Amino acid sequence: MLVNHCALKDKYCYFIDRYYDKIPFMRVVKQKAYDGFSCVNSECSDNCCHGWQIDIDEDSLSYFREYKGALKSLIDEAVDYENSCIKMNGNGHCALLNKKGLCRLVLEEGEDVLSTVCHMYPRHVEEYDGLREWSISLSCPVAADTLIRNTGKNEYVCEEDDLPDPLEDDFDDFDTFFFTRLCDSRDVIFDILDNNKLSIYSRMKHILEFGKKLQGLLEENDIIGMDDIIDEYSDGEKLLNDPSDKESLVKMVFENDPVLYRMERLDHKWDDELVMLNLFHEKHTADEISSFDLSLLNAPDHEKILENVLHTFIYTYYLGAVYDDEIYAKLSMSVFCTLLIDELFVIGCIMEDKEPVIEDYVHIAYRFAKETEHSDINLDMLEEHCDKL
Repeated sequence: MLVNHCALKDKYCYFIDRYYDKIPFMRVVKQKAYDGFSCVNSECSDNCCHGWQIDIDEDSLSYFREYKGALKSLIDEAVDYENSCIKMNGNGHCALLNKKGLCRLVLEEGEDVLSTVCHMYPRHVEEYDGLREWSISLSCPVAADTLIRNTGKNEYVCEEDDLPDPLEDDFDDFDTFFFTRLCDSRDVIFDILDNNKLSIYSRMKHILEFGKKLQGLLEENDIIGMDDIIDEYSDGEKLLNDPSDKESLVKMVFENDPVLYRMERLDHKWDDELVMLNLFHEKHTADEISSFDLSLLNAPDHEKILENVLHTFIYTYYLGAVYDDEIYAKLSMSVFCTLLIDELFVIGCIMEDKEPVIEDYVHIAYRFAKETEHSDINLDMLEEHCDKL
């Protein structure tokens, strides 16, 4: 069943509020693009089996230890049993790949032998008590292209699973009361994000202000008070469109993008982007980014791209605040990362004196996401930094 995000509250928040302890099934939510995703294998512009540590889950590790088939020697050479990961060769590629960049395990044994990470990527799952949400990651070039080029509303598929099979062992400490407010507030955030009567920058500012107020109430332990703030921001007609929001947000990102230099480096090619960023800081100001003419991405298309990227980040990370109470940090990081991708794209166009095209935008987006989403160190650093913005 295909639903727009505005219906999600009816689909699972009501379920959590009223039937939490009574109905033995799990609500499953997916991005509309999720089931349609298909790996292009050797035709991919950036093979995902290199440039990051590929962890191996315990079940797969046990399988590899006990494996007696024709690939036994190859597996034992490729698997780091002590650190539960795949070894990389001198070029930083998975040691299980053949010369064409294809996995020998899959070719000779089938996909069932893959570890959880290899089998799922770029599919991503977040699990909560009674709810499981699936998405595809921006760090995959094919997924990024699909998500960024979306011209319609960001929609989801809602399903019911009679066999919960939770990924977590238990949810004894799960705060259902707080979680319903997170679900309600995310619906409002998505409504604001879809409100194209406002510039994308005004939408971002309203989302940040909304998150800041919710965070303040949470720190005061006033969960019930969140309902009033949620109602306040539910009326899109009362939200103002301020042209100066673009300048203030661009300046905020420009002044804080040096955080990228402190991040753990996963791919040495990312240094090229950082060198370009540093050169731009030496020669230009934030005003040039604000005034740059995105000639091939006219205003509506450009704002829609930003909307799609921000939507993806918020969908992936926001509800995770139920585990760490970091409402504002997750929204701020989502906005910051969206604008960082945009800034890197525009800077690349300025520095290389080239016309902006959407293919370059997709390239920057997935490269940035690969450097952040594949490293807990980088995600934690960005969230901590953005909490202070």
